[in-house]
Parts: sequence; C-alpha cells; structure tokens
Amino acid sequence: MKNWVNRGMPLAQLGSGFQLQAPRKIKVTAETRRHGEKQKISPRMNADLRGFQKPRLRNILVNLESPMAITLEALHTHLDYAAWASSRIVQAAALLTAEELTRDFHTADRSVLGTLVHVYAADRVWLGRIEGDPPARFLDPERDMHMTVLQNEWPELYRRWKKWASSLSEDSLRSNFSYKDLKGNPYETPLWQITLHVVNHGTHHRGQVSGFLRAMGHTPPPLDLIFYYREKAARAS
Repeated sequence: MKNWVNRGMPLAQLGSGFQLQAPRKIKVTAETRRHGEKQKISPRMNADLRGFQKPRLRNILVNLESPMAITLEALHTHLDYAAWASSRIVQAAALLTAEELTRDFHTADRSVLGTLVHVYAADRVWLGRIEGDPPARFLDPERDMHMTVLQNEWPELYRRWKKWASSLSEDSLRSNFSYKDLKGNPYETPLWQITLHVVNHGTHHRGQVSGFLRAMGHTPPPLDLIFYYREKAARAS
C-alpha cells in the first residue's frame, strides 16, 4: 500500500473483488504518519479520493497495516472455487492405483493421498477454530488417510464452510478473530484473511498433487481459477 499511495495509484485499479478497508485510526490526508515517518500522498491520489461522490467513500479511512479487504461476494466465489478444484483433483486421484496413491515423492506430506489429506485436515482445523470446536489433533492417520474420507467428508466440510460464509456481513467479515495455533500460540486475524489463507493453502497443495500426477505419467485436470470462472459462466448462460 505504501508504494501505491506514493505513486498515486487510482483506486479503480485495485479491482472489483477487493477494496480499501475502512478501519479505525488513520485518515488519508495530504500527509499520513506510519511508524513515526511522514509519507506524502500524491496529488493524483487525492484527486482519486475527491472523485468519489458518496460521503462514506470520500472520507475513506485506510489501515496501512491491512490496507485491503475482500468483498463478501468475492469470498463466496473463492470458497466455491476451492470446493470445485478439490473435487476435481480428488476425482483424478481416485483413478490411481494404491501404489501410485501412496508413492513417496519426498515432500512434507510425501504422497498424493498424504498431501490431499493434509489440505482436508487444515480446512477442518480452521473451520473448527471459527466454530469454536477445533479438533484435538490435526489429523488421525488411521481415520483420515483414506480416499473415502476425501470423497465423502471433504465435500461436506466445504458445505459447512459455505454455510458459515452465508451468515457473514461485510462488517463481520472484517472483524478480528482470536484463536490459538496447534502449539498453543495466540493470534488475532481478520476473518477474511483466514478464509483467503484456507483457499490459497489448498491451491498450493493441489498444485503439488498435479505435479505428482504428471510425474507418474497422468494428465491432471485443469485447476486454474480462470477455468473455474469459464465453467461458472457457461453454467449461467
């Protein structure tokens, strides 16, 4: 945000899915302080702010520690994308032999099965934290390390994520959430950041699994976000 402010980046270039967050303390004026240092706001940036007609937007407050927030609509879309992409990669994994499914690729979670179960377990932990009932363990290998869990319980977990998201408002989405990690360390994070972390974490590991599939001579399904958008648009037409 510092660079955008100094360069006078037009607010419209931030994109329709994201917006400047309207937090509590730091008002955008000709000079803004952060950590005791003065930062100049360019005339172009001031012109962009003056261009807004609605009083609420003209009096934008910018939190320089967390300058952007996702809209509720974009959050719903990204959760739906995560469910779509995970379903596709699980379908591809279901076609593997038992040996291929558990072949060790010497990564943190070792195999196709191990990596997908890791994503599922992380999704479960984060939702458990939000709902106030986190699991006692990250995962139980005897219970969780099965394709049937990924095929049956993961879709249900995504339905719970979507149900939770449907209860949010634009304001509650930006509220801070207090929780502890698996080591007991306390944190406080806005709900929208937690949700995007969940989506991004899954994207990272689905990419790993796609690489595993190619290494074994299989063609992974297209999982890029643009394919999801195209499919969604085709269904709507």
